[in-house]
Amino acid sequence: MTLENIVGGLKLAMVLASVFKNPEEAILKAIEDFRNTDNSEMTKIKESLCKKLECDDINIKPGETSIFIEFQGIEKPLDVFAINLVGFAYKLIKKMNMFITPFLPSGIDINNILKQLSVANNETTNIVTIEFPGRTGMITLEMYYVSEREIASIEIPFKSERVLNKLKEMQEL
Repeated sequence: MTLENIVGGLKLAMVLASVFKNPEEAILKAIEDFRNTDNSEMTKIKESLCKKLECDDINIKPGETSIFIEFQGIEKPLDVFAINLVGFAYKLIKKMNMFITPFLPSGIDINNILKQLSVANNETTNIVTIEFPGRTGMITLEMYYVSEREIASIEIPFKSERVLNKLKEMQEL
């Protein structure tokens, strides 16, 4: 492992730890980073993710009470893409576990989260459901596919007033 890999791993571990520790702040920062097209570090991260996930681009789109993470230019069926996405996240978190754990608040068990992670495909509706445990119960995210635009989209709902205000601000631009 090179020094560059270790530094990159530590940066990623701190980002993941911030998501677990304070999801609201992490989401607000991610929204800002994705909106800032001059952010070369974010551009590199997006390009790397797209290469690994086999898509052309990743964007965040605001909704009324949620954000949509869009994966553009996917060519695989939605269920295969979702499994690859979740598998990538699983491997990444598993690999970074020893770096993430020291930054987590007590009561969050990465291994328990990973053990309960599931992906289910509803062939009738062509919606993939991703479930994992959160602080107050299971969190369910749905992934849709818009075939005309070759976009897979995950909707992430929010109840936080700060996040909802940021989403409204984004819609007005």
